[in-house]
Amino acid sequence: MVNVGILTCSNSVNESGCSGIGCHDAAHNRTGKLGEHGEEIRIMGMISCAGCPGKSGFDKILRRVRSLTSSGAEVLHFGNCMEVYCPFISKYEQAVKQAFPELKIVRGVHDSPPEEILNIINNNEDIRGYNRPTSIEVLKAAIAAAAQE
Repeated sequence: MVNVGILTCSNSVNESGCSGIGCHDAAHNRTGKLGEHGEEIRIMGMISCAGCPGKSGFDKILRRVRSLTSSGAEVLHFGNCMEVYCPFISKYEQAVKQAFPELKIVRGVHDSPPEEILNIINNNEDIRGYNRPTSIEVLKAAIAAAAQE
């Protein structure tokens, strides 16, 4: 069994209302980058990056990663949101590798949703409001809308 931690982008997760369903689904079904481990995976935790680094540099993210490694995480997956939206991903990766040389780092977690679903999600005004539906509700609506086309 491989003990895995997942690092997500704080800004994009908060902005999109992401529930982590794609990450959890990939872990459960062993798909995407999580499926490449070739054996059972155990999610030790999901952490966010603490926002774009300021004066504190990378201290906050390293404390969060330490919480995963002290719980037994052997691999840290940078979430798809980190790959797509984070301008600091390379610097984060370098800082984590330096502080935790024994920790394997993988970029990506799950397969990307089909483009038509992403377009529906990104263009849905309800998602950007305060009364936004859950990610599962949005995905179900998007899949149903795409099936009608």
